[in-house]
Amino acid sequence: MPSHFAHLLHVEDSIAAALPDFSPQSSDPVAYSCFVLGAQGPDLFYHNRRRKPSALLYGSLSHRKNYGKVVAGLVGDAVEREVPLRSRFGAFVLGYACHALLDRKLHPFINYFSDLPDDRVFPRAHAFFERIVDVLLTRSRRNTEPRQVDFRSIIDCGPTIPADVSHALISAFAGAFDRAGNDGQLEERLRNAYLDSLGFYAYTNMADHTAVSKAVKHAESERHARAMIALLHPPELPEGYDFANAAHNQWCHPCDEHDTRTSSLYDLYDEAVEQATRLLHGIAAGWEGRIPLFDSAAAATEPSVEALVGNHNLSDERRLHCARSSAAPFPLLKIADELRAYYLRE
Repeated sequence: MPSHFAHLLHVEDSIAAALPDFSPQSSDPVAYSCFVLGAQGPDLFYHNRRRKPSALLYGSLSHRKNYGKVVAGLVGDAVEREVPLRSRFGAFVLGYACHALLDRKLHPFINYFSDLPDDRVFPRAHAFFERIVDVLLTRSRRNTEPRQVDFRSIIDCGPTIPADVSHALISAFAGAFDRAGNDGQLEERLRNAYLDSLGFYAYTNMADHTAVSKAVKHAESERHARAMIALLHPPELPEGYDFANAAHNQWCHPCDEHDTRTSSLYDLYDEAVEQATRLLHGIAAGWEGRIPLFDSAAAATEPSVEALVGNHNLSDERRLHCARSSAAPFPLLKIADELRAYYLRE
């Protein structure tokens, strides 16, 4: 999955293209925080590693199926409560919807260039490459670095998850996942996921050279040091690697060696913004009652919000079973160990 800066940039660029008159960043700081929170989608539940009961299961479920059904449920909740699209809750929903498109667009690229043959050697290689992608996109699209952006502050929606977001997610999950309908702890799980996510973003926030060096030197083991390097955005990227495939060399879908591509990271990102622009127009139409929210209410010739988002997994855009068989990963373990040795000498 793309990491949090990639999703932040994607929703900012998508909303600017699709709904330029709705700018949460300039009009309402709290709405902007809800927007950024929504953009993280179900990754928030993956960060719930400390507090119990955990929402971790809902991270997995949401990445596997029924994302469109969840988004349609969130829109339906807003319509029922007569909440306008241009609102704090609307900002959350728009961000949440966009998450799926960037995941599906970038996942094959990230998987192909990061997955090691034996992930037990460096289990965080995938996460490490995601941070490299964050750095590349932040430099390319904003001419800045993750260490210069106070992400922890801009995603803060208050001391606990906003009540309307929590209640709407509970309702939407109940309509999408059998497990959620009988989960009496779901509200607590969502609250814990929000708090653990804020803790994660605080720990990784604005990690400069000094912060990464300190983390590596205080690591309990070599394995722990690698984990720190994988989770903190690298202040420096090693030279000599075309991490973005800017040269447009051929690669293939990790599940199909015959599905070849030459796209760069930046090409894929721009395609995801274009797709999200169309999706956001569709969500606005559903919010205003011009198209149905759920597939069950749609005629054969018209789309629904659910269909526009799609219920297939977030691993790629293809609606096919995916058994990974191809990869050409960068030497991420070697790079991480070189960085670890560098920071230990500092």
